[in-house]
Amino acid sequence: MHIEFYGRLTYRIRNVLLLFRVSFLVMMSRLRHGPRLSERPWVMEIATAVLKRQERDAFSLPTIAEQREYMDAIVVRSTELIHMQIEAVETATVKGRWFVPQAAPGEYVVLYLQGGGYAFSVRAHDNLIAFVALATQARTFALDYRLTPEHPFPAQLED
Repeated sequence: MHIEFYGRLTYRIRNVLLLFRVSFLVMMSRLRHGPRLSERPWVMEIATAVLKRQERDAFSLPTIAEQREYMDAIVVRSTELIHMQIEAVETATVKGRWFVPQAAPGEYVVLYLQGGGYAFSVRAHDNLIAFVALATQARTFALDYRLTPEHPFPAQLED
């Protein structure tokens, strides 16, 4: 696992402080009360708590451009991404990325459409897409559709 930083320094610093603060609080809670869910590892509990808080902080910013930049300021990359070949696709009609497992991919294809209310496409989704591709041993295509409000609905469905 490694951490990548993007965008303005103030957002990077806020996210690093958030990561440390939430990690500390989750670890203290686990020491006092145990895990929230017995089968959930501590890393997953920290990641979930950090993402929830990061999203809440992002939505307090005044513009959607700033919210996107804040969400992408710090990205924790899974080591599973090293088992992926990621190929960008950009044609006149389609934009996205193929995630192909290095271990011989099977005959199936998965189409991955991220959440985010047509407004967000977060870099951290790469981890989830890689896990889907590895679990299914399938080539997985992540479509990058146009985002709102720059491209109002139904532009996303057209993509």
